[in-house]
Amino acid sequence: MRKRTAQLAFYFGLYTSVFATSPGSRIVAAHGYENCIEISNATCRVVLEPNCGGRVLVYELNGKNVLYIDPKQNGLKFSNEELETAPGIQPCAGRFDIGPEKLKPNTKLFWLGQWSAKITGKFSARMTSQLDKKTGIQLFRDFKLDPKTSKLKITQTILNLGHQSQKLCFWSRTFASGGGIFIAPLSKPNRFPKGYLSYGDENVMQYMPQAEENIQVKDDYFLLLGPTKAMKYVFDSDQGWMGYITKDNLLFVKRYKYKNSSEYGEMSASPLSIWYKDETMAELEPIGPWEWIHPKAKASYSETWDLLPYNYPQNKEANLTIINAKVKALK
Repeated sequence: MRKRTAQLAFYFGLYTSVFATSPGSRIVAAHGYENCIEISNATCRVVLEPNCGGRVLVYELNGKNVLYIDPKQNGLKFSNEELETAPGIQPCAGRFDIGPEKLKPNTKLFWLGQWSAKITGKFSARMTSQLDKKTGIQLFRDFKLDPKTSKLKITQTILNLGHQSQKLCFWSRTFASGGGIFIAPLSKPNRFPKGYLSYGDENVMQYMPQAEENIQVKDDYFLLLGPTKAMKYVFDSDQGWMGYITKDNLLFVKRYKYKNSSEYGEMSASPLSIWYKDETMAELEPIGPWEWIHPKAKASYSETWDLLPYNYPQNKEANLTIINAKVKALK
């Protein structure tokens, strides 16, 4: 009997060990947080963190995480009472928000508050915010990883449970690792004389920004090659994608839907922006259409992430032909 029991214990122990490391979805601890959800396949791993803002902490290909992690923030979280006096903290890694930037309601509950998380399938999960009783808004974020590739689809749904219509949009605010090369295809014709605007001191938008060594406009593409005087740039870009080459040889591609008929609520009416902080991090920001969300109604918007191997060019000469072909080959 003891032998039989030992055999069963060994069998179930082995099974549990194998199951815990097999591809799919599971609950894990990560970066000082409990109750995170890991979604993984043979080459790609995603870790979702519901304790502080409903973020993506890890998005990695073959062990390389493309997201910026601040180790000083490991385990950082706030109770609802603490949120009232919490400073303007910028949580690291893969953040999301609602916009427009200068018109949105106070979103500390979504930005720094606790979310709930659940596994919804072998390669999928959902994080749900608390209900903001002041506005009646609640957010849902759905994540689905392709079983074989790095393709990660992220959908944010804004639900209006209040009594007044609200005009809001999706705002992606992903912190990627620093010092990379940013690429954005530009609309042609373009609303901006140089294809882009820069944000100067006191949030002044410069429609004729001065030339800089680390900025190029080449063949209807905007390239940011390194640190610049201004930190934020916005684009008239109608192709629905952006790319970012990291120094550890990854090409981070974000894809999203763009419609000429849609209204965009940022003051520049742009669907894409970047905030580039020296060699520390880069904030990659697709922005969704500005939509009326009536009481008891909802609006959803998706972006798709992909990670591809790509050697960081030491001479900072990004091969636009190759990059464009890689993007077009994505499904």
